[in-house]
Amino acid sequence: PKSFWTAAAGGGPPIKLDAKGCAVLPVQFVPFQLGEYSCTVWLSDATGGEWTYRLGVTAGLPLPIETVRFGCEMAQSQGRELALPYRNPQLEKAKAAVLDRSAKERELWSGVWGKEPIVRGQQQLMATSSS
Repeated sequence: PKSFWTAAAGGGPPIKLDAKGCAVLPVQFVPFQLGEYSCTVWLSDATGGEWTYRLGVTAGLPLPIETVRFGCEMAQSQGRELALPYRNPQLEKAKAAVLDRSAKERELWSGVWGKEPIVRGQQQLMATSSS
């Protein structure tokens, strides 16, 4: 899906301003990969001319879902079992944001992602620390 989206460009009502008026153009940014992203916002007025604005964003790693800390004494080792959810709640939230954009987006992407999130049992991971 497109990383940048606005209802005004997706068939929504145009933004109209009076002289010296002010308006807010909500722009949704939902990246599915790390990296640099940019888009151009183009504004046009029959009497005032045209303006463009460049929006630039760097998408980094998401916040951790959970932080687990453990340690061990010197010359020892310790294992800890971690339950990893199969479903990534941050990814599911991003998918829901895309599906909520419009009926066209919902039709296109629900066919790719399915209508319901994938839910499986938790997966187990063994983490070992030793010195």
